[in-house]
Amino acid sequence: MNLQIDELIATVMSLQGITQTMPAQFVLYAEAVGKALRLYKSEDINKEDFLLVVSSLKQDVWGCVAFCEMSDELRIDWIMEKMKEVGGRY
Repeated sequence: MNLQIDELIATVMSLQGITQTMPAQFVLYAEAVGKALRLYKSEDINKEDFLLVVSSLKQDVWGCVAFCEMSDELRIDWIMEKMKEVGGRY
């Protein structure tokens, strides 16, 4: 794992303690990114997939809600569909 991903993981973990003071859309985004990080750490998705999730959900509150409510299998399918939409390149 590279240093930037490790730093992002540490940031997300530190945010868990302050989410009660954050606007709801940021809490949802942090939760969705955390779920994507878990998939990345378990090697179910690669770095490109992870960056696609972060980018796709950045301004999509309802997408964050949906992503958080999905099972891991559906999250992976969602990521693969998004990757097809961007032509397999991110």
